[in-house]
Amino acid sequence: MPKDLSFLYLSPSQQLHFKKLLMHYFDRLHTIHEKEEKLEKWLEKNFVKENFDKEEYLKRSVELKKEKVRIEADFLADLHKLLNPKQREKFAQYIEEWEDE
Repeated sequence: MPKDLSFLYLSPSQQLHFKKLLMHYFDRLHTIHEKEEKLEKWLEKNFVKENFDKEEYLKRSVELKKEKVRIEADFLADLHKLLNPKQREKFAQYIEEWEDE
């Protein structure tokens, strides 16, 4: 996520709201990171067993990915509400760059 959104010319109120939004988003991503670590530990433990439970791995992985997408969708929806139409237009031009970071 680009932290420099100066190109959007956010108002002071928008800046404050954006900082709160970003902090909440990062907190939620931290939780996802912890869940990813748990999945890795589960995988390490279960991969060495005689039989690998592919379905359980798929279930856990898909749920984690869904949660990540939900968090991103929530963030984008909140950001959409925060920005005015002109700012949304400018931000939309940077979405691909944002996704690469």
